Amino acid sequence: MVEIMSSNGSMDKISFPMLHSLALEKLPVLVTVTSAIFSEFPLLTELCIKDCPGFSSFISELDENWSTNANMLSPFKEKFVSFPNLEKLELLGCHLKKTWAIQLQHSFAFCNLTKLVVVECDGSKNLFSYGMAASFEQLCFLEIRNCTTVEEIIISNNERMENLSFPKLSSLELENLPNLVTFSSSEIPIEFPLLTELSISDCPKFDTFIPKLESLFNECVSFPILENLKLLGCHFTKIWDDGQLLLSSTSLCNLKEMCLENCKFLKKLFSSAVALTFEGLENLEIRDCTMMEEIMSNNEMMDKVSFPKLKFLELENLPNLSTFSSAIFVEFPLLTSLRINGCPEFNSFISKQEENFCTSTMQSLFNEMAMFPSLEEVLIEGMDKLRMIWHHMLAENSFCKLKNITARKCKNLMKIIPSRMQRRLKKVTRLEISDCEMVEEVFEIQMSNDIEETYPIKIPTELTHLGLYHLARLKYVWSKDPQGTLTLPSLREVFASECPNLKSIFPPSIAKGLFRLERLHIGSCGIEEIVSKEEGLGIAQPEFVFPELQEIKLKNLANLVSFYPGLHTSIWKVLTRLDVIDCMKVKVFALEFFQETHGSENHDNVPTQQPLFLTKVGLSTLMLISQQQLSGYFFCKLKEINVYNCRSLTKMFSCNILKRLHNLSKLVISNCEMMEEVFDFQISNDDRHETNEISHIHLRELRLAILPKLKHVWSKDPQGTFTFQDLQSVDVYQCQSMKDLFPPSVAKSLLKLQKLHITNCGIQEIVAMEEGMEAEPSKFVFPQLEVMVLVNLPNLLSFYPGLHTSSWPLLRKIDVVDCMKVKVLMSELFNFQEIHGSTNHGIPFQQPLFLLDKVARPSMMMTSADSFGKLKEINVYNCKSLTKMLSSNILRSVHNLSKLAISKCDILEEVFEIQMSSNDHQQTSEIPLIHLKELRLGFLPKLKHVWSKDPRGTLTFQDLQVVEAYECRSLKNLFPPSVAKSLLQLRGLYITKCGIEEIVAKEEGSEAAPYKFVFLQLEDYIPQLVLL
Repeated sequence: MVEIMSSNGSMDKISFPMLHSLALEKLPVLVTVTSAIFSEFPLLTELCIKDCPGFSSFISELDENWSTNANMLSPFKEKFVSFPNLEKLELLGCHLKKTWAIQLQHSFAFCNLTKLVVVECDGSKNLFSYGMAASFEQLCFLEIRNCTTVEEIIISNNERMENLSFPKLSSLELENLPNLVTFSSSEIPIEFPLLTELSISDCPKFDTFIPKLESLFNECVSFPILENLKLLGCHFTKIWDDGQLLLSSTSLCNLKEMCLENCKFLKKLFSSAVALTFEGLENLEIRDCTMMEEIMSNNEMMDKVSFPKLKFLELENLPNLSTFSSAIFVEFPLLTSLRINGCPEFNSFISKQEENFCTSTMQSLFNEMAMFPSLEEVLIEGMDKLRMIWHHMLAENSFCKLKNITARKCKNLMKIIPSRMQRRLKKVTRLEISDCEMVEEVFEIQMSNDIEETYPIKIPTELTHLGLYHLARLKYVWSKDPQGTLTLPSLREVFASECPNLKSIFPPSIAKGLFRLERLHIGSCGIEEIVSKEEGLGIAQPEFVFPELQEIKLKNLANLVSFYPGLHTSIWKVLTRLDVIDCMKVKVFALEFFQETHGSENHDNVPTQQPLFLTKVGLSTLMLISQQQLSGYFFCKLKEINVYNCRSLTKMFSCNILKRLHNLSKLVISNCEMMEEVFDFQISNDDRHETNEISHIHLRELRLAILPKLKHVWSKDPQGTFTFQDLQSVDVYQCQSMKDLFPPSVAKSLLKLQKLHITNCGIQEIVAMEEGMEAEPSKFVFPQLEVMVLVNLPNLLSFYPGLHTSSWPLLRKIDVVDCMKVKVLMSELFNFQEIHGSTNHGIPFQQPLFLLDKVARPSMMMTSADSFGKLKEINVYNCKSLTKMLSSNILRSVHNLSKLAISKCDILEEVFEIQMSSNDHQQTSEIPLIHLKELRLGFLPKLKHVWSKDPRGTLTFQDLQVVEAYECRSLKNLFPPSVAKSLLQLRGLYITKCGIEEIVAKEEGSEAAPYKFVFLQLEDYIPQLVLL
């Protein structure tokens, strides 16, 4: 499309009286709208021409040759077009040599224009003339971006004007104009009386608004109410001309925000004289100015400068910046945030004159030459020359409101909080130090013998967060124990990581006052104890109380032995999570010790192995902490414990400690090479007679992994003194020395157990043999268990090794994989008087994995329906000793079974053992329906029969949909006749590499009448019979 509207020469004028908005977009060959017709757009307010690279003239003359002269045309000519109410004009992606014709220089055609946007319009070296600019009386927004050929915004046509004004322009943006040299080619002064936002970015050749002047701004350019100034990616060397600056015409008193970024050739930003005009400056940001040496020069040798409203100051990535200013007192009365980042040469905020000549003097970042009475946040990062933050002399009231201190990557910084600063910095709430390799201590403590004279008043700080990261030489957080002269009553979070030389975190006096501590995380540090040893102790032992501590994480602490290196008590009222990971020297997790009332320290019953956590139990009315107090305070709220890779840990909990953990809901122990037992029960024969107390442990999740020496989870059967009735999930992995998982009394209390996973363990039975068992069989009921997974248990023989019954009413999935010694999956318990006599207590000759109850009376021969009534899926793989799977009585119990998969069981001979007498039909009126839908058999070389006998209607499999048999070389047939006749839902039948002679076996005692087998679903669907 070359033009929008064609002309036949019969019309000389056209009007679009109701058109408000016109957009021409993505018309690559469009040259003009129409030719030689005067066009009126009386109500048009918005005009957008976008991505029309060939567009040259809105209305072209008849004699204009588009092919040769189009690039010399201008789109707007008063002779042919009128836009009396146009407010918004956007020219995007148009290659125009001229924007406005010369005839429009003194026109009022665009007098109502409020917004002008020119983007990616290459071809023109300028946009408009002084005369055209003078008509922009209503222009409020001017944006020019990505125009590579523009050299100046306003071109002079020798107009005689005293000045040029943009009376209503509020925002001016010049962006990515690589050849822009100046705003105007004339020396006529320019006024921007209402301009509040000025942004100049990526204009590398732009160095002045008015030519022949040495600075960007001077007395010929006026911005009386400018508020926001952004200068990004510009290469000018000077912004303000100090000598010619006329404050009356170019006042900067309203400037609020100044952002300077990537101005590579600036060495200073402004002089102290210019700084006096920054009365309203609130934000100052300077970044990526590689040549910047100082922010404010003091060539006028002024004594004092103030930034009365500055609130935020950021200096970032200024590699040559050494100071903010020199030899001048600077006030920042309202500054709240100061950030200095990536300024390696910066070492003093206001450098003194004598420091400039004496290089050996250790300079401080802050001294008495700068005042910060309102400062709340300080961030210093990447300041390689900085050695000290605070000078011993500071301006009055400076830093008294400071709340946040962050120091990062200051490789020569040595001191953080010297003793003389602790009173001044008592309102600091957050302190973070990271990657400062020379820091050896955080809080410097200097004390004389006369403490009262040195510190007449104690200093309670408001610190709530302390973070220490990657401090290679840090030895102490506090250089000494302040012994009460410095306290942290508000401290809530402590994080320490990658501090290899740190030996402890807290001195004793600090640890005793952490009443609000909520989180303690320590990782990859060299600490041996969390609280250092208290000096000058008498008989009394220290007590540490943490009433609000909720979470402790100790990770990769290779030297950690204990919380405190001596006798002590610790109270953790609300601790809910405890992680101990990669703590190689921790041998005992928690212990109690007993102290005689009149005994000395040497007579204390001290544990031979120092535990990580130690509590004390007294033996008289004068005991330090009573049994009831322990129950209420010692880990009483702890809900989660995670212990990983503590290779010296041998024991977790004694029974006394376990009583304190009655709210523990999750326990995870992994990769602890020396762990032998988890719960250490020391119960005498008289314990159950001496106490009626039953401790209910609310543990819900137990996970044990990679514990090669773990022999017992419970060292002894608690015999009812402890119950674990809330346990819902048990996962045990790679515990090769474990012989059994549950003691009998624990197994009988698992009324809420839902998941049981045991993998790669040496267990022989899941529940240990009950001591002194009577002739009456034990009964185990798991009313909530839904999933059981047994994988790679080469020694597993049975669920329980003695006479018992088990019930699993909600169990829906069983996986038995790589259990080499399991011979029978499930069997029912026969009455011993009826079958085997009294000597073998009714135990079947081959101990099954699961033994279920069976009522012995002939009228009630069906197995208990509660045993596996909800079981839907059984997967058995690689059980080399398995000979039998399911008897007919067991099948009746698992009548909801929908999937059965058996693979790689080398000596399995039959799947369903059908047991029936000759009068079964007469005794049983109800035919059980087995809801099996999927049967998969693979790699069973000795399998002879899927059904040992034809059930003859006593069991039906009418829901069976998919049957697959693969690599069953001894299998002669697949279905008995009665089963084949009931397969009304069979959809897929796959038989591969088997020895079968017929798919359906011949019926015994059959008559001459033919048999009819109907497979309704195989008729409705494409038959899926594969015989190979």
